[in-house]
Parts: sequence; C-alpha cells; structure tokens
Amino acid sequence: MKYTIPLNNEEHRTRKVLEIFSFLNPFSKLSNREKDVFSIFIDEYLELNKKLNDEQIFTILFGYDFKVTISEKLSTKNKNISMDFVTNYITKLRKKGFIVGRKIPDKFIKLFEIERLDNEIIFHFEIKN
Repeated sequence: MKYTIPLNNEEHRTRKVLEIFSFLNPFSKLSNREKDVFSIFIDEYLELNKKLNDEQIFTILFGYDFKVTISEKLSTKNKNISMDFVTNYITKLRKKGFIVGRKIPDKFIKLFEIERLDNEIIFHFEIKN
C-alpha cells in the first residue's frame, strides 16, 4: 500500500512536515509550540545554508536577534510572545535532543532539506501475515 502526502510550496512547509512525522519518535514528543519554534529554526537554517557555513549559521541562530525573530513570528495581533517564552521552548528542545549545545543535529536538518522532500512525502506500507 502506498500513501502520498503532497507538499505545496507553502510558507509553513517545514511545520507541515513536522506534523506529518508526529507519529514517529522523537517527533511524537514535541508539543505544538515546540514544533512551531523548531520549524522556524529549520526554515532559517535552510535559507542561510545557501550562502553561509554551519558555524556562521549557528552563530546567527543562537544569537539574541534570532530569538527576537522567533518571538515576532509567533506573536499575533492578540498575543505577544515574550523572549522568556522563546528561551523556555529552546530549553525544552535541548532537553528533547532537537538542539544540542548551539547546534541542530544533522539527522534533523537532512530530513527537511527541500531537495530531499521534493513536492511530496510517500509512505510505503507492507502488510505481512
């Protein structure tokens, strides 16, 4: 049996992929807000990776200015997300192994590289008796 999930070139593509992988470990351990924060990290990494090396990227991603960016992206008209909130969720991602020190492990980055995802995710199921 084959199940295909289309991935449009939508703005929240990484977040959608995280949601699709939610039934798998370790993604099943993430809360919705942790997925939101992690997807922002991955999106920014993929964008910066086009012109910078990993050391430069992680210096940016774990700097104060990027925490401000996360706060702004998560804030809405009715609800402002504080820097403390962002820091708490980064700590939670560290405890769950999605951030190690001041880096995102390669095993997660490789899952989200656009070239690898193409425009769909295909699951192949094999039913055994």
